[in-house]
Amino acid sequence: MILTDARVLATAVILFSVPLMTPAQSIERLEYGRTTSGESIECFVLTNPNGLSAEVMTWGATLIAIRTPDRQGAVENVTLSLGDFEEYEKGHPLLGSVVGRFANRIDTGGFSIDGVRYDLKTVNPKTGVHIHGGKEGFASRIWKAEPVSGDNYVGVSLTHHSPDGHEGYPGNLDATVVYRLTGDDALEIEYLAKTDKATHVNFT
Repeated sequence: MILTDARVLATAVILFSVPLMTPAQSIERLEYGRTTSGESIECFVLTNPNGLSAEVMTWGATLIAIRTPDRQGAVENVTLSLGDFEEYEKGHPLLGSVVGRFANRIDTGGFSIDGVRYDLKTVNPKTGVHIHGGKEGFASRIWKAEPVSGDNYVGVSLTHHSPDGHEGYPGNLDATVVYRLTGDDALEIEYLAKTDKATHVNFT
């Protein structure tokens, strides 16, 4: 996708079926771990009145858990995740993370927009392919985060600024990802990007 101005918007919705419970919706803000350089990584725990919860950390805007009660009320995590932050920092197969600027592969080590060639920085020397935004893609960045809420949802809004030329991509890019857990058991994921120059954007 070529983003030429302003923004691109996408929304994903995940629905769950859980038994009715009575606790109120809530947002917890916790420290999940620290990087090897000492930076704090936060985790936001979103819980709805039915006992369904989602956990999102600021490293890579990563969804690290979806916990739902079964028919007997036992709560289990139903998404793939790792044991602790140290495992995520060591490197992982992008479990639950926001991938960008460009998810998937870009052949020939770059691309052209409006007649201008852009060579990307992280390219496999054997294949000439750039993959998932490069070594310093969105999945390994610390995102800024703030809780959000409404009448029927609790959530977290995460933002990240990618400067012009980062990993070889043109344009300053401001990315926002919003996770919302609703009272009727939907997990909504909204993606938004703004740029000041024609560029490629493909989040997941």
